[in-house]
Amino acid sequence: SVAVIKRLQNMSNKIQGLMTYSLLESMWLRSLGFKDILVGYPTIDEKELLEFVKDPSEITLMVDSEKHLELIEAAATKFNTQVNIC
Repeated sequence: SVAVIKRLQNMSNKIQGLMTYSLLESMWLRSLGFKDILVGYPTIDEKELLEFVKDPSEITLMVDSEKHLELIEAAATKFNTQVNIC
């Protein structure tokens, strides 16, 4: 619930950023104005990654293998962008 997330963020300055389930969810939340988003699970969907690298701001991708890094690097290279990874 976007309303719940906003309310929680407004309750305390100790709450910083969001951890999300998927890249699509993260891009949607960013479109609503949320910042400092960590995608909690690695993304292997090349179509999603290509859409993401057009504007990788405010989102950090989780990786847990060399394959994930290769997919991200291939997508980012197409748009000459840099991606934050964890």
